[in-house]
Amino acid sequence: MRFWSEGLGDRELVIALGGSSVERKDDYVALKGIVVSPAPWEYEVKIKFADWLAILNTATTRDACGFIARRVTLRAIASMGVSIAKFLVLLGYYRLARLMGQHQEEGHGAEGVRVPEGSSGRIPR
Repeated sequence: MRFWSEGLGDRELVIALGGSSVERKDDYVALKGIVVSPAPWEYEVKIKFADWLAILNTATTRDACGFIARRVTLRAIASMGVSIAKFLVLLGYYRLARLMGQHQEEGHGAEGVRVPEGSSGRIPR
């Protein structure tokens, strides 16, 4: 993935998005990795819920879908389909667990209440 801003002039920041780590925090998801070029340095992107909505809305625009459609192969379509299905299944799983009052985070209940000692209170990620 490449980033550019006026302050960079002709340069772009290049990151290896596939090598990034993803960590769930209280009110955001942290995406951490290393800028590959022009010089290696660490970065962290904090993605909040509204950002996820914007990303999904952007991905489903006519321009974005047209861009992908002109470059996609059958193998890539299958891979994207698997990723979308996995996303929907996991989203449903975590939402259902929350609605049923199951524990969301290690050590905390669905509403942030401490889990009694001896109980893991953990849903697999």
